[in-house]
Amino acid sequence: MKTTALSLHFITGLLMLLSGFSSFAYDFKVGDLYYNILSMNDKTVEVTYDDFSFGVNMKLKEVIIPSEITYNTKTYSVVSIGKSAFRNCYQLSSVIIPNSITTIGENAFGQCPLDHVEIPNSVTSIEKFAFSNCVNLTDVSIGNSVESIGTGAFQRCKKLISVTLGNSVKSIGDDAFQSCESLISITIGNSLKSIGFAAFHECDKLASIYCLATTPTTANEYLFSESTYNEGILYVPSGCKSVYESTKPWYKFANIEEMDFSGVCELPEDADEPQITIENGTLRIEGIEGSEPVVIYSIRGYMVYNGAAEAIPPLSRGIYIVKVRKLTAKFAI
Repeated sequence: MKTTALSLHFITGLLMLLSGFSSFAYDFKVGDLYYNILSMNDKTVEVTYDDFSFGVNMKLKEVIIPSEITYNTKTYSVVSIGKSAFRNCYQLSSVIIPNSITTIGENAFGQCPLDHVEIPNSVTSIEKFAFSNCVNLTDVSIGNSVESIGTGAFQRCKKLISVTLGNSVKSIGDDAFQSCESLISITIGNSLKSIGFAAFHECDKLASIYCLATTPTTANEYLFSESTYNEGILYVPSGCKSVYESTKPWYKFANIEEMDFSGVCELPEDADEPQITIENGTLRIEGIEGSEPVVIYSIRGYMVYNGAAEAIPPLSRGIYIVKVRKLTAKFAI
């Protein structure tokens, strides 16, 4: 009897243990991706990973995340990329994020060899370490709805060259872009309320900082490295140089220049203006004659093209300013 009782206790305990483990597992799998149900009422899910055989996702090379998924006759909206969903996927070089995603979770793509990321306008939050140590990442396009960028979100992305943070961004966490050693240009929108410790520290090649806010955000002096303060150029709105010169840590910049940002806009939608599109890395301008002159500058202010509209060559990935007729517009490739 004692043996039977012990066996029953052992089996019961084992079942409880296994039951506990299963609570951490994904809810279902479709194709190569795993999902957790966030809300049965709203029918929303997040992308996650397989707890029991962690590393299956490590075989992925390219991922297209769907905006919705059907499982057991129920259709769910994919609204989040969960914590560590693709972390340590050492072969993942390409990801397409749909316009249904609102949150990119902690460490979601940490240590992935992504070379380019387009974050859609639906995303409002990029959580801590989301893209940390993506050492092949050269270009990231951040959507116009992102409000917060978490601690270390792009830390040690050693090949990242240029970053534009739109007017929706209100907070940047500690070390957000720390040790991005190839970063040469950043643009910070006009809605920033807080910026964390060392957010751009050890970005020693950072040469051009464009701040669109007329009232600068106070931050710690370790925001940038000394080399950036001494050698970089801080561009501020016209008439705002004096307020930056009296505000911590911006007063540490040896070179502060005023710039008229009023003519730099997103791609125009006015039907009376020339229409700009990007096709396979090539700028197309409609509504003008092919022989009309076009001038294109890099975000650092270097002229990269001056000639006829019909002969614009393909451009490498980055952020540019184009001038045609009376229009000045900013675009990204």
